[in-house]
Amino acid sequence: MGMAAFKKSGAYPEGTIFVGKVYAADDQKGALNEGNMCFYTYMEKNSKGVDTGGWLFAAFSPEGKFLEKDVKKECFDCHTSQRDADYVFSKPLK
Repeated sequence: MGMAAFKKSGAYPEGTIFVGKVYAADDQKGALNEGNMCFYTYMEKNSKGVDTGGWLFAAFSPEGKFLEKDVKKECFDCHTSQRDADYVFSKPLK
């Protein structure tokens, strides 16, 4: 549904979903590598997300348990730096 917008880094249509993983940073002698997985992320373009740029956010433990988060502070505030890309950090590979 949102693949065309993703390829253009444009506005995403209602119903677009992104799922990701967040890992701890593992510093090994000055080189940062992926550490343990912390949680899964979920973003859904949904007009109900009026305070979060039209997106709903959620997070889940590695075991799939819903994590209570203040999505405005813990998710959306970081995504505001990507306002010109409809609040999405991911970019297509060239």
